Amino acid sequence: MTIKQLAIALPDNPNTGWGLAGRRITEEISKLALVSPLNSTGLLQVDEPVDIQCNLLRPIQGPNCLPQYLNLSAVKHRDVGYCFIENDIQARRYVQNLDRHFTDVIAGSTWAANCLEQALIDARIEAVGVFSAIQGVDSDIFCPAETDQTDPKWFTVFSGGKWEYRKGQDVVIAAMKVMMDRHADVRLIASWWNPWPATAMTMRASKLISYGGSASASEADGFAHILVQSGIGAGMIERVEFLGQVNHADMPAVYRRADVAFFPNRCEAGTNLPLMEAAACGVPIIGTDEHGHTDVLDAIGFRVRSTPFVYTENGAEIGSWFEPDLDQAIEQLEAAYSIWKKAGCLMGYPARAMAAIAPFTWARCAESILKVF
Repeated sequence: MTIKQLAIALPDNPNTGWGLAGRRITEEISKLALVSPLNSTGLLQVDEPVDIQCNLLRPIQGPNCLPQYLNLSAVKHRDVGYCFIENDIQARRYVQNLDRHFTDVIAGSTWAANCLEQALIDARIEAVGVFSAIQGVDSDIFCPAETDQTDPKWFTVFSGGKWEYRKGQDVVIAAMKVMMDRHADVRLIASWWNPWPATAMTMRASKLISYGGSASASEADGFAHILVQSGIGAGMIERVEFLGQVNHADMPAVYRRADVAFFPNRCEAGTNLPLMEAAACGVPIIGTDEHGHTDVLDAIGFRVRSTPFVYTENGAEIGSWFEPDLDQAIEQLEAAYSIWKKAGCLMGYPARAMAAIAPFTWARCAESILKVF
């Protein structure tokens, strides 16, 4: 039996999606191969070039298609880039960088892999292989509680993901305004903390809410101001709970308090870890049905149509995204609410969500990555 050897330079911060994926992938590949985790060395900080004498797995920065660590290379071995690139149109302009730096590319969803593969075909680049590796969920942590943690007096909707236009929190606000107007027992838990002001400012593109970009996208009073300015008045804002930064290990307790989780995202280059984790906790999912969500579509019990559009920034075409149908999003929230109101729970939807997510493990993700080497 041949034991594969590779160096891994993935991020290692469990409180970000990228960092969590990097840590868990490194841990799981270490069970299957001889691994040198470069984060524990000083090689990522040196200025001079470093030739890695084995296979190499490292992140791609983003749509510029450059390696995260330009000083590293694996000249005589496989040099594989791992990426989550939502801005596919922008990436096409830089796709030659993949040919310059990598032997292969692994994307976090089938949609993202298809986008990159088409970009390489259009650029007539044949040397770079393209693969996908779907993220996993730690089912020993993200699982239902032994006893019901929801409040029977409230229909509680969870919305998660860092505050930005791509994540669709403006759709959440617009839809929840309607729901909270109609029903006095509907409330929202918002986990929208975003430490990156540049991505928070993309919400200025929304036509659904009033957001000038001046309010904080990390603090509860900033979000409350946005919601009030967008029509969720004083009587309703009391039914919104804003969470700050939550440690990843504490998120299961948050998910378990919700009757449904709402993800009307415009684009995901991965499969949306909060969606997967909520589903694994037995929370029914209302979400869009395109981009990275297609890999976990069976977990979405209430699907929201979305239509393609070209996302632009400063007049430049950036990404092939998908606009959620707001009216149908409201209809699906109403459908879930109606079931809850009549039955006191969402009937078979929690079990369906859990069953759909169960096959997605970090071990399976690691195996998919290791096959590329």
